[in-house]
Amino acid sequence: MYVLEACHSHIRKDDVLHKNSESTPGQVSLSFVLTELKEQNKLPTLQRLTLPKDPLYGKSKVFEGFYLKDFLDSLVNYKIFVPNQTQVIFICTDGYTSSIGLAEILAKNPFVAVHDRSSPDGGDWEKVREQTGKLISPKPFYMVWTQPDAQNVREYPWPYNLMTIEIVPNQLAYGASYPKNSKTYGEGFFLFKNNCMSCHSVKNVGGNIGPDLSAPNNILSRWERKELINFIKDPTKLRPNTKMPASRYLNDADLDKIIDYLDYMGKKE
Repeated sequence: MYVLEACHSHIRKDDVLHKNSESTPGQVSLSFVLTELKEQNKLPTLQRLTLPKDPLYGKSKVFEGFYLKDFLDSLVNYKIFVPNQTQVIFICTDGYTSSIGLAEILAKNPFVAVHDRSSPDGGDWEKVREQTGKLISPKPFYMVWTQPDAQNVREYPWPYNLMTIEIVPNQLAYGASYPKNSKTYGEGFFLFKNNCMSCHSVKNVGGNIGPDLSAPNNILSRWERKELINFIKDPTKLRPNTKMPASRYLNDADLDKIIDYLDYMGKKE
């Protein structure tokens, strides 16, 4: 049995969603509770999907559900959003969230599983074991991807125990942590969000396991750029007892973009 943290390794809803929304007047978001829509028979027609190797289970699975784009296409209002300036946020039953850009959703069209049709006991869902050792069911919903390049669970969300989907403009979703100059620093922000924000925060938005990297002073007022990059690559070389993991998934160009983003956030208003 494969062990995986999915939604539950990301950021709590209260840490991210709708912070500082007063700074973005006129922006709106949409929220859909999938369990309620299921009860009201308002979900798209269900169809079957076979995944050769599902990363949650570590084996081939057959699911019944619907493609997310079919769901979005039934909502006229979603087309008011600019895809490359909008996040789709997935909220799990325990309150943890994960997210990805609307443009990526429309391009790769993930599948929202409602039933596990390959459960060995014939039930709705085969249980899986979390990193804590606890056996859990992925119900009520579990989102999966079919494209080979979306199998990386660090870059693409595979939320289980999924309950609510929100469509939120980037500025509204991430508040003060989102760079106003997103054309230059947006990529660095999303690298930071995907790799650092579950533990660290910027402008009080993000995790609280590690320090806020913008307060009381910006991290780059305390670290030289090269020294900080080396520390991120392997924190234990400087601090043997640190809980911070080495950055195995970021190359030098990625780290430069993250540092540029942090530097910019330290200089803006």
